[in-house]
Amino acid sequence: MAQSCIPTSDAQKRSSRFRRCWEVTRLGAVASGALAVLLLGMWLFDVLACCAYVGQAVAAAPSFRQFGAHFAENEESGTIPPPTGLTQTVHLPILWNNLPIYLPLLYGPVASLPEPLTPVPGSVNQSPNTFLEWRIDTMDDAPFTFEVYLDADTGASRMRVFHTTLQTTYIAPGTLALDTWYHWRVAVINARGERTWGPEWSFHVEPFLYPPAIGAMIQIPAGEFMMGCDRAVDPCIEPRERPLHAVYLDTYEIDKYEVTNKEYRACVEANVCPHPRLPSSRKRGNYFYNSDYDFYPVMYVSWWNAQTYCEWMDKRLPTEAEWEKAARGPIDTRIWPWGNEDADCSRANFYAKCVGDTEPVGSHPTGASPYGVMDMSGSMFEWVHDRFSVFYYTHTPYENPQGPEFSRPDPNKPSTSHPYFVIRGGSYHDNWWYSRVTHRHWGHHGDRPGHDSPDYRSFRVGIRCARSVTE
Repeated sequence: MAQSCIPTSDAQKRSSRFRRCWEVTRLGAVASGALAVLLLGMWLFDVLACCAYVGQAVAAAPSFRQFGAHFAENEESGTIPPPTGLTQTVHLPILWNNLPIYLPLLYGPVASLPEPLTPVPGSVNQSPNTFLEWRIDTMDDAPFTFEVYLDADTGASRMRVFHTTLQTTYIAPGTLALDTWYHWRVAVINARGERTWGPEWSFHVEPFLYPPAIGAMIQIPAGEFMMGCDRAVDPCIEPRERPLHAVYLDTYEIDKYEVTNKEYRACVEANVCPHPRLPSSRKRGNYFYNSDYDFYPVMYVSWWNAQTYCEWMDKRLPTEAEWEKAARGPIDTRIWPWGNEDADCSRANFYAKCVGDTEPVGSHPTGASPYGVMDMSGSMFEWVHDRFSVFYYTHTPYENPQGPEFSRPDPNKPSTSHPYFVIRGGSYHDNWWYSRVTHRHWGHHGDRPGHDSPDYRSFRVGIRCARSVTE
């Protein structure tokens, strides 16, 4: 049995034994103290590091609260209004205290911060169907994935997650609310799982405008897009829409709205443009000359009438490729200007059952293209520069295609010099699938097929102009 450290004999023994016990106790105390200091230091180090990370997260990353069910992480299209309800949590690594603050689990810089391309930070009057695009200057530590956050401005710093494993440097968020400021940012995650936050950017979605800003033009940046029907998203039944192919276009501008009665009437009054073939519309006897319809699209005009008007305005007709890029945008192969969500009468006046006649241009802002071009689906077919050939896509040039030399609307017949020109966009009167961004049609109707040849002035076809941009 070990001897007790409590002395039990005479004074000398008690003193000697006390000293030995004290030495053992002191050594134990020193060892315990050293261990306590070490543990305290490690604890303080962790606390300081944690505080630094929390501060870093608060300064550089968005704060989170709970979102309404319709703000949960998803990729579905549809209108995204300013957030209201707060009932569902975004699923991300989160450090919870009194307020939920997003805190990445892994830290460390990547080689480059994301830089915005579209929309330009602080820009206004963006399309409700705009896309978000950014770039990374260096590919060190690639491959990258991205997290994208977007939130309507409600006075809070909430952000909405769209993707947590995004590998592209762009995203189509769906239709945004009109007349609303949005804030967005991108987190870059490198091959080691380290995350770096970009700054917060903002843009404003345009409001509904009436009267419309007729004459306004939208600049379409130079670059490549995919033209034609994509079997991955559409059945692509018509050979004329195939194959899907890449096209490069120089910078150009295109009218935001179709040419209105008021605009074309000014050209007529200047003795430059001829009168439309008829002054009526489908259901209105007095249409073209009636100021009540000033902001409605002009009709009963030929390809040559359209060309004359555009030249009078120091513009020109757009090529077929320019028309399709302005309608589709550069980032995907969408079916409609707003995406792949089914068309309805709130998006476009694209079917006889919607209205059965024209409406003021720009009446369907949620159907705008990614660039903000209005009425690219429905309303009126629009003349473009190109002649129509059913097989043109099989041999179209890559850069700035201008259309074929001859027309060939019937694949079972040879090409012809007869001027069959392309019309695009569908109309308020036609089959719904004519209003898809890839549908190719040709002018061959007056009041009926073959009537009013070769002008083919119809209640279904109007005008939109374009203009080249000199860099």
